[in-house]
Amino acid sequence: MKIADLRISHLRGVRPLPNLDARFRAHIVATAAGCWEWRYHLRTPSGYGLFQIPVESPRGPAWRTESAHRLVYEAIHGPIPPEVEVMHACDHPPCLRPNHLVKGTPKLNGEDRARKGRGIRGERVRTAKLTTAQVVAIRERYAAGLESAQAIADGYGLEKGETVLAIVQGRSWSHVGGTRTIDDRRRAEANRNTKLDADRVRAIRASRESLSVLARRYAVSKQTIAAILARETWRHVP
Repeated sequence: MKIADLRISHLRGVRPLPNLDARFRAHIVATAAGCWEWRYHLRTPSGYGLFQIPVESPRGPAWRTESAHRLVYEAIHGPIPPEVEVMHACDHPPCLRPNHLVKGTPKLNGEDRARKGRGIRGERVRTAKLTTAQVVAIRERYAAGLESAQAIADGYGLEKGETVLAIVQGRSWSHVGGTRTIDDRRRAEANRNTKLDADRVRAIRASRESLSVLARRYAVSKQTIAAILARETWRHVP
């Protein structure tokens, strides 16, 4: 197969447009290494090519950005199932050569990235706001049960307590050690709409005021106050 033989205009959902295939092929260059390299300026930060294809939308003609290598794979092999990822046997992200594109899975793709040292994570990420040591400290502080997620977040200059919850539950920084906490603190604090935190719960329990007064003060229901006092909720707060 040659670059001149590539066609994407027949793909399902693509709106007929003159010279679409020629425009697509114009951005591909054969290299000395044997790859068909995408040279268009639209690329992901990792180097994967992007191309805008014409489609029909409920509002009329539109454009949709797709991965160039996936367009080539689909053009040759047919629709790509949701659970399939298209991998590069040549390990060169801009490459579109059909026999360099192989079917994989998210798991295989992740293992391939890790094996080849392409996975950048943790404090090596340019935009990371935390270090490995700080992540471990955050997990230990939260596990001690004396501070809310938001209080810890404030101490590290993080905007949302949800960021801390993701850390302590292992949903982020999963490669770093420290005590992970997945208990009723998650159910109490993970709700972004919660109006309470550990400090307010302690104040509620220390108060001698009626349920009605406390409910009005903290803008919650009397049932919520009653559950806190009975330690049916926020059980992790001493």
